Amino acid sequence: MPLLLLSYPLLPLLLLLLLLLLQIYLMYHLHLLRHQQQHQQQIIYLLLYLIFLLFLLDRIQQQEVVQVLLLLLLIFLSAGLIAVLY
Repeated sequence: MPLLLLSYPLLPLLLLLLLLLLQIYLMYHLHLLRHQQQHQQQIIYLLLYLIFLLFLLDRIQQQEVVQVLLLLLLIFLSAGLIAVLY
């Protein structure tokens, strides 16, 4: 069942922007948690990618292949940016 809110034209883009801002915040939080226990970092990573996977799953269910591919490209680019920053 697709998300009802994603039927509006600009809402998927705004949701994606919100997810990217959340990713930036969580990466900053991970930077602060670097000196704490390892399992806390793994939980944050898991929550972050669960959000992305849920969004991807909704896109795949709606068979919007181009948007899924663009989102995957954006995820890989943001992961590359995070790798460069660290």
